[in-house]
Amino acid sequence: NMEIVHFAVDPENENIIYASLRNLEATSSKILARKNPDNGKWEVLDWRIPGGLRESVWGALAVDHLGNLYVADPVKHVVVKAGFGKANSWKIIGGKFGTTGLNNGDNGEDTLFNKPSGICVDIAGNLYIGDAGNNVIRKIDTDGKVTIYAGNESGEAGFSDDGILSNAKFDGPTAV
Repeated sequence: NMEIVHFAVDPENENIIYASLRNLEATSSKILARKNPDNGKWEVLDWRIPGGLRESVWGALAVDHLGNLYVADPVKHVVVKAGFGKANSWKIIGGKFGTTGLNNGDNGEDTLFNKPSGICVDIAGNLYIGDAGNNVIRKIDTDGKVTIYAGNESGEAGFSDDGILSNAKFDGPTAV
């Protein structure tokens, strides 16, 4: 018995659906799957491709207008981009496997996240991530630069909105 915990639909082809699934009896058993638009069957996504990831990822999902899938993994502390064109590709675009922290940078390899738990993409292709462990909303722009979009580096939990993004306070944002 599997349950869908997170899902995302390709905005350019609503027949392509991605899901993060969890086994109801053994909740540590988790998979990422994609509904094949040609035959309607669910397929487990294989992250073990040449140049891919060293570990599987699972978490909140978003899809951009180019069909790229993004995964925010709160356990591994990474944000991953997956492409499913002529050749499948997986790439960490934020954070380091198993390392928590708050570090911004011009590319994802130099950044740290702490429980990225929610993710969405805007029309321009920028990503927004609920960095729950740091109590901030992060942004990864189309050039790969990672910044704090809302909240600040103090990481102080709370609820505050005075209209100034850097003054905003969150308490473990998990959905954006």
